[in-house]
Amino acid sequence: MQQLEASDAIIRNRNQEIATLNARLAGKDEIIAEADAEIENLKSELSNAKLAVQQYSEIAFENLREKEKLESELVSEKNKSSAATGKDLSEIEAADLLNKLKSQRKKSKADLADIEAVLEILDK
Repeated sequence: MQQLEASDAIIRNRNQEIATLNARLAGKDEIIAEADAEIENLKSELSNAKLAVQQYSEIAFENLREKEKLESELVSEKNKSSAATGKDLSEIEAADLLNKLKSQRKKSKADLADIEAVLEILDK
């Protein structure tokens, strides 16, 4: 009879240990589930960030293409203007600047040579 009681006590202790381990295992399972949910959330954020970067890159590329196109058109128009007047591009710009200066400051004593000198300084 004592052996039976001792066996029952051992079984109860083992069952209690098993219950404790099961409770710890359930806690670990909950932590793992939370980590999995966080990983999925981070994956989603990363995917959204990649999409945003891709969209930004496409917009930047389109803007660059548009800028290059506009610059090309501007050079073409300046070349046409310079060919039509028989002056080179720097003379046209200097003359335009001198005209603007004279229109804003009627008594300005600057002449075309002065404006060209300023433009040369700025080009350096």
